[in-house]
Amino acid sequence: MTYKYWGQHKDFFRKFSNKIVKYDKSLICHSCGICDYNKSHNGNVLSNDKLLDIYGTYWLFSLSLPFNENNIFRGNIYIYVGERYLTIFKIYHTYASIDTNGKYLDINLNFRNINLDNNIEKNLLTYLLVKRIIIERTGEDKCKISNNNFLIEYNNEKGGYYNKLDIKSRIILMILRSIYVTKLDNDDFLKICSFQEFKNIIEKFSKFIQKVNSSPIKMNIHIQSGNDIEEMFSFNYNDFKIRIFVADNRNNIIFVHPELTSIAFENEQLYTLLVNNILKDEIKRRKLLNLFRDNTKNIVNKKEELIKIINDYNIEYKTITEIIQKLKRIYTSRLLNRV
Repeated sequence: MTYKYWGQHKDFFRKFSNKIVKYDKSLICHSCGICDYNKSHNGNVLSNDKLLDIYGTYWLFSLSLPFNENNIFRGNIYIYVGERYLTIFKIYHTYASIDTNGKYLDINLNFRNINLDNNIEKNLLTYLLVKRIIIERTGEDKCKISNNNFLIEYNNEKGGYYNKLDIKSRIILMILRSIYVTKLDNDDFLKICSFQEFKNIIEKFSKFIQKVNSSPIKMNIHIQSGNDIEEMFSFNYNDFKIRIFVADNRNNIIFVHPELTSIAFENEQLYTLLVNNILKDEIKRRKLLNLFRDNTKNIVNKKEELIKIINDYNIEYKTITEIIQKLKRIYTSRLLNRV
């Protein structure tokens, strides 16, 4: 999630640092990615380990390889507002090679130099890269902008959920997110890429790592199909399976967006139908995604269409409306988070 830090919220963010908080409607999220909350309602800290695993994986997937955005307020950001300055932290996940100097991989699979903190641990493979942008007020209508990049350890003694993920999982999530923000099929916006495309990028990624390290050891990430990725990032919750990605009938990798995952905690049957009967079927998935765009049909017509797609006659009108609204929010999110 994205934090907006303001003076009066200082204690709130210290208290809930490195925790996952569930809000009700008192949390308002804007299209820019910044969230406001009602100070009188701080939300409930989630303590269920399975939920932490699910949302922790979603958070990590939100971190792509570094790139230069057209809009600094997009992506995974942390904002600190002071009396005379504004600090924006942009967070990415990258592979880094560290010896006397530092190099990190960007979204185009190019290595870039970076100055290192003397205390940084040097034998890790992936790190969080943070871009820090400081806008300082120097006069009534004047400001000075400065920025710098730095690496911080992904794995540290105080870390929580993210230490559980092995290097293979981290790299797969990193690559999938990077594809997700650089590609968009308007008619199939939940599709990340074909498995073959993913495999080609992973192989290219491995060669770059081998080259920069001048090592005869090749990093092999053995994935046979999209189903392997689906299983890697699946979680059993209350006797049913929640998935971050699925492989469809043409071996494409499909993102099960958090908006859709939220259905799992409200209507397990509907979630299972959406994932198994629609997301995993390319033709049905495209039909569903096009329903939210078609303004020529009223909600009754859309319900009839959705019943045909899902093959379930117990869907309420309210549910149809909610699904359409979720699809709209997912599509908006895709547009806002593109490179």
